Amino acid sequence: MRVIIPGASGFIGKNLLDKAPKDWDIVALYNTDKGFPPFVCNLSSKKVAAEKCNLLNLHDLESLRENYGSDHELCIFLAANSDPSKSYIDPTFDLRNNTESLTNFLQLFKAKRLIFFSSGAVYEGLEGIVSPEIHISPTLPYAISKLASEAYVKHFKKRGTISEYLIVRFFGAYGPYEPSRKIFTKLVKQFYFQRRSEFSVRGNGLNLIDAMHVDDAAEGIIRMANEPLKDSVIDFCGGKPTTIQDLILEAAKTFGIAQPKMIQEGETVEYNRFYASPTPLKERYGFEPEIDLSSGLHRLAAFLETKRN
Repeated sequence: MRVIIPGASGFIGKNLLDKAPKDWDIVALYNTDKGFPPFVCNLSSKKVAAEKCNLLNLHDLESLRENYGSDHELCIFLAANSDPSKSYIDPTFDLRNNTESLTNFLQLFKAKRLIFFSSGAVYEGLEGIVSPEIHISPTLPYAISKLASEAYVKHFKKRGTISEYLIVRFFGAYGPYEPSRKIFTKLVKQFYFQRRSEFSVRGNGLNLIDAMHVDDAAEGIIRMANEPLKDSVIDFCGGKPTTIQDLILEAAKTFGIAQPKMIQEGETVEYNRFYASPTPLKERYGFEPEIDLSSGLHRLAAFLETKRN
């Protein structure tokens, strides 16, 4: 299958490439990550071409189209601003990287099937159980740009650029290749490597988080890619929401740290009190996460150990 993946050099992208089926013929787009071409070269059993392309530069996109054509069987659109907190500081940066990058791409390329990675952040401001059927009106710039991008996917479907789409409201993942600023990597470094008994967070630690291990996330994406997309929106969550406070306690317990102290430093721009159900994803694609938190943290620790040596 001919697949193009904008944003392939990111955290989710690298893990997806590592687990992608061997019969996928992939064009993997990246922009600034100089380590990405060597990473792709190490995927010796896969057919993957790493292509440098700035999605905000139409000349880059036109060159890409000349080299690979405009039509692709499957597009998994992962490109985005990876730091929601940055959207609060620089909304224009966020809008360009989340929305303009998508519209630029879809003006020049067609996809028989498009899987667009949105975010559970679009439910910002709500509390309790959420779903694609409820009304949403986020105010965080990151959530606004993701919701706008969802609308543009529907627009390009109407234009005939996309034959079938799935909008995935992703609630997050953790694991190898995640940015070092992410809480799971920080937990592993402080509790496993440094053996510290305290952990600093922004906010009061009552934010809800429902991230799955990235191996599960990659498996879920592959399941979606092999089934009908149905021009629909779906929540992609672990199904086990927990507070940041409880996550810290569980991580400390996993690595044998007794009675960790949580230190509050400032406030967070995301105060999430909502969660989604994994049932629709299981019913449609037969997928549910299998890796529990303790096992996932040990996997991440083992990966980070290899990077230390």
